[in-house]
Amino acid sequence: MFYTRTDEDGDAERRLLLELDEIDELRIATMRCEEDNYSEPAWNHEVHSRFLRLALKDCADVRHHNMYGPFQIPFLPHQQD
Repeated sequence: MFYTRTDEDGDAERRLLLELDEIDELRIATMRCEEDNYSEPAWNHEVHSRFLRLALKDCADVRHHNMYGPFQIPFLPHQQD
């Protein structure tokens, strides 16, 4: 997630600035969600998902999926309405 000036590709400073831009955009999105009383799914889309992508972009074995909506978790018993 964080890079240093010793990166082999020499683009560390540029990538750090891009990360800071994204963090600032996340800060603005967070304020907008709070001020406009966004729903939980909207928060997840506008803030949480973007934050997870930024934090985990270098973790090849970690995936993020939006789980909002009607779905069943295989290990839980089916719930009747």
